Amino acid sequence: MVVSDLKQRGVSQKIAGTAVASFWLFLSTLTTAYGFTVTVDRQVVPINETIRLEITSTNGDNPDAVNLAPLEEKFTVTKETSQNSISIFNGRTESIKKRVVIITPQEIGKASIPPLKLNKQRSQAIDITVIKAAPVPSQMDNQQVMLEAEIDQVSTMVGAQAIYTLRIFYQIQLNNAEISPLSIADADIVALDNKNYTRRINGSHFDVTEKRYAIFFNRPGIKTIDGQQLTALTTSKQSRLLGYDPFSRGKELRLKADAVNINVLAKPAGADSKSYWLPSSKLAITSSFDTTSLKARVGEPITRSIDITAEGLAAEKLPFILSSPSNKLNSYAEKPEFVNQTFDRGIAGRRKDTVALIPTVEGKITLPAIEVEWWNTTKNRFEVTSIEPQVINVLPAINNAPDRNDAVIPSSSNKQRQQDSKVSIDHRLEASEQVFNPWMISTLVLALGWLYTYYARANKNASQQPQTELTLDNNIDRLKRELLLACKQNDASNAKQALTAYLNCYKEYMSKGASIKELTLDTTLNNAIDALDYYLYADHKFGTNNSEKKPWNGQALKSAVENAVAQSNQQPSSKTILAPLYPE
Repeated sequence: MVVSDLKQRGVSQKIAGTAVASFWLFLSTLTTAYGFTVTVDRQVVPINETIRLEITSTNGDNPDAVNLAPLEEKFTVTKETSQNSISIFNGRTESIKKRVVIITPQEIGKASIPPLKLNKQRSQAIDITVIKAAPVPSQMDNQQVMLEAEIDQVSTMVGAQAIYTLRIFYQIQLNNAEISPLSIADADIVALDNKNYTRRINGSHFDVTEKRYAIFFNRPGIKTIDGQQLTALTTSKQSRLLGYDPFSRGKELRLKADAVNINVLAKPAGADSKSYWLPSSKLAITSSFDTTSLKARVGEPITRSIDITAEGLAAEKLPFILSSPSNKLNSYAEKPEFVNQTFDRGIAGRRKDTVALIPTVEGKITLPAIEVEWWNTTKNRFEVTSIEPQVINVLPAINNAPDRNDAVIPSSSNKQRQQDSKVSIDHRLEASEQVFNPWMISTLVLALGWLYTYYARANKNASQQPQTELTLDNNIDRLKRELLLACKQNDASNAKQALTAYLNCYKEYMSKGASIKELTLDTTLNNAIDALDYYLYADHKFGTNNSEKKPWNGQALKSAVENAVAQSNQQPSSKTILAPLYPE
């Protein structure tokens, strides 16, 4: 592929309050049951492009068992593959089985991916909007590789979001592909999820990779975005099996996209008088308490949370909108929580502020209304979103003072206590004279025996621990040698078994501080594992004759494992006892 595939992520965020829940509904392209998810890479698609549908199971069920017949009423299945992987997180191993289905819509209009079933689990329907065919790229001239750059609007405002998209169309294999970074002066850039699909152009099918960015300009004026450059080695599409062929260098290709212009407008009048500037297409705020009755008691805290969400703004741009309501309350704010999500229309941010409120007087306390003024980028005007005032009923404090009858001790009782104290002292003096009591000597002997037993066992465990660690080291080394031998012999089946055993053994190895995280997140290693899974599992769905398949080359996986382990061993070992309260 042109760039490394990003795992598509369905965006799902549960937020308190009906208003915020409806606001985040547009982010939901994922339907899920326990251990069973169905996702699509987009919900608005031209009639001549494909949709990537992913069916994932993490509870051991096989997603290949899902019946796709209901799907074929509105869509055509053009391709499907299977992927198996192992995820290790916090010492727990999870098997992930994924079925990737490429589908094409059959007609323009509203369509729906129906609920899909896997055993007793059932997904929800996903709505799809099919629009007219995408236009032919301007560079189209019987070329096999083309670049197209566009921005989603002619003009924007300072601080508002604009979406820049670079598309790579190709009919041939591209190896060692690199795309130059997007660089824009006086602008903040946030990379969005990549997309991969197929488009039909003039009767021919092109693979398409989209790289998308959310751009926030800091100064007004006419801005020119210089086109990015693609550098790659080209080979014939018929000659590829699993991607890059190390023995065929190919022809070097260099292409540069056209530059695009956008007019960045200054902030409207009155915007600079505010302590914050919020250009957004949608904004909502909600308030919630840890008690539904809004009743409190003097001296006892209640917790209030305020959520503010905005489409087209990062969470860090959203303001703190709570203030001390009156002198009848003491307030203590916690550190805010920031959440950013990316989706088809860019970025959406959510800020959550939590405050502990402690009433100091009884009676009714009114919390004032909360108002947020923001700029609606869709309607080009200021708008105000608010929360109504809230009334808290404060009850008097509970009297925990001690009973007076218990506080005053009669004089007769004092005399009796003095006598008891004197008798107790006399007994202690008498006992101290009997230092060589035989019971005391026997107790001392037993205590010394217990200490000797504890010391002997501690030494025994200490002597056994290095042997256990040595055995664990031997196991991990043996499994690594078996894996590398299978790769060297180009034995795909044995390599898969050895790889699974090797990763499982790392669960125990982590207790010694080994950095398994660096190993399993290594991009080169993951690509090599995906290539192995593709070789083992993908082709059987299309009836490929095994005699026609080229032998699997294990050199890529062997090198990736060796490099990943070497890099992991260079990391300093550490054991985190507790995560920091406020991580950076």
